[in-house]
Order: sequence, then structure tokens, then C-alpha cells
Amino acid sequence: TRKEVFKKYDGRYGKNSVIASSSGVVMHALSMNKSGTSVANHYGCTNYINAKFPTEHWIALVERGDCPFTNKIKIATKE
Repeated sequence: TRKEVFKKYDGRYGKNSVIASSSGVVMHALSMNKSGTSVANHYGCTNYINAKFPTEHWIALVERGDCPFTNKIKIATKE
């Protein structure tokens, strides 16, 4: 059963980022660590290994750190 939660959080992703409202299913990103070992993390700095993402209207939830936000955005938009 899906539970819908609506909360608003303001974030800063870079001074040149588009500022617009968005909605969708929040997906906790799971990616391999940079060394390529089997230990996964939630930084979103490498390609995601999650089984499947929705085809539209989803939001990547990634952990802060390990790489710049621009890298996280590039990886998320590839999925």
C-alpha cells in the first residue's frame, strides 16, 4: 500500500538551477560506490542499481556528499 505524504522543503542546488514546483514518487537512489565494489550507497554519484524507476514523475532522493550536486543531477536525469 502506498502512503502519500506531502511536505515542502526548499533546497539550493546551484545558482543557475531552474526554480519550479515539482511532484512525483520519491525514489531512494541506490548506487555502487566509486571503487566499484559490491557495497552500495545512497549518494547517487554513479549509475543507479535500483530495480526499476517509474516512467514519469519521480524524484531522486540522494544523500549529501561524495560528489558535486551537478553530478547527482546528471546521473538522475539518465534514469
